Formats: sequence, structure tokens, C-alpha cells
Amino acid sequence: MLAGTAVLLIVIGLFLNPQSSPITLPSLTTKVTPAPENKIVRINDLDITVSLADTPAKRKQGLSGVESLGETEGMLFLFDKENQTSPFWMKDMAFAIDIIWINDGKVAEITENVQPPQAGTRDAELTLYAPNSPYNYVLEVAAGFSKQANITEGDAVVNLGF
Repeated sequence: MLAGTAVLLIVIGLFLNPQSSPITLPSLTTKVTPAPENKIVRINDLDITVSLADTPAKRKQGLSGVESLGETEGMLFLFDKENQTSPFWMKDMAFAIDIIWINDGKVAEITENVQPPQAGTRDAELTLYAPNSPYNYVLEVAAGFSKQANITEGDAVVNLGF
């Protein structure tokens, strides 16, 4: 009888104070992935939270498979060497972007409103995008961001010391 009363008091206590209810632990099969390390890039006093594409595998993946970017989010492509000339493409992209080409700490060029390819477009048919001069970094942001944020060629880009 005493044990039954104790159980009843515990159940009543949990009902009256739900914050003390037991914690549900993830199953052993749940894969826990740490949040990606993000950095900040500043253009025109505007902080842009970026994920880094700093390895060949991450650069190849880029934003492929990503559904969208937040208003002040992007992906920053870092390279092992300066003065890059390789073009970019929109393989497996789901949304339009602005491509901000960066050289010597300044916006060198902006390719605006780059659209994702039509479904079924073969790799050989994908449009290639490249600036008119070499670049050191590439920042991809949601389409329209550059215009909305008043980003223009020559603007200083800071916090690239990753």
C-alpha cells in the first residue's frame, strides 16, 4: 500500500510539474552530426554568415543539395592558390544565387541572379560562370542579395583570414 501511494504521488507530481518529466534519449541508431563551423564575412558593414568550402570535396559539393539560404547566409569558397580562373556551374542547384567574385580583399565582379538548371540538364550542357579576371575567393549568396545589400565592385571584403 505504501509503495502504491508513493507511485501515485510521483505520477501526480509529474502531472502538476511537467518540466520534471523524464528526458527521452535518442536511440542508439540516431546519428548525431555536429553543426557546421560557420564564419563571418563583412561587406559594407553587413555581416554574412558563411559555411566554408575549403577542401576539394566541399568545393565540388558547393550548395548542391541545399534547399535555400537565409537572408544573410552564404557559402565562401577558399582555394589553395590565388588567382583562380576555373568556372563555376549550377549542377544540382535548387535555387538562384548571386556569385560574388573576390580578389585582393575587394569585390572584383558580381554575377547576379544565376538560375538553377532545368531538370534533366546534362553536365556537358550546364552553363559555366567565370569573372573577367582571376579571383582568390568566391562568395555565393541568395539571388538578389547583392542588389538588396548595395554590394558593388570595389567594395571591401573583410574577415577572410580563415
